Amino acid sequence: MRKSDFVTMIIFGIIFFAGGMVAVFYFGTRQSALEKRCTEMTKGIVIDIYSTGSGDDIVYHTTVEYEMDGQTVTKKLDNSLSASKGETVQVWYDPDDHSVIYIKGLNNSSFSIRLVGSLIALSGLGLLTSAIIQWRRAKGRHFRENT
Repeated sequence: MRKSDFVTMIIFGIIFFAGGMVAVFYFGTRQSALEKRCTEMTKGIVIDIYSTGSGDDIVYHTTVEYEMDGQTVTKKLDNSLSASKGETVQVWYDPDDHSVIYIKGLNNSSFSIRLVGSLIALSGLGLLTSAIIQWRRAKGRHFRENT
């Protein structure tokens, strides 16, 4: 195996491992805190939805309307999950700060964020481990050939 292959495996291993850890600890914890903070629920309805991007980079721009404290609230969200126009959704909100909401079914759950992040981190760790094992084997062959 060439030296550049080792370097490439190590670089991608570090990127995958670091990216997975960020997903697990930052995004997963942030989403979990949002789920814990939003303890009151009301029903809402999706009044508009459109998407931008393509493939894995699709962002859904969803407008939800719901009642809170006797007033109709309209909130626009950018998310990675789709809904249908006219669909009824559960809007969870923070009783102390009504501007903080979590919509079940439109927001990724903290479990799924942590699961995907863990899988990415493990694949990075696998790349790093494989690179180290192959490097040690190559170094051992080189040592035996020169003695």
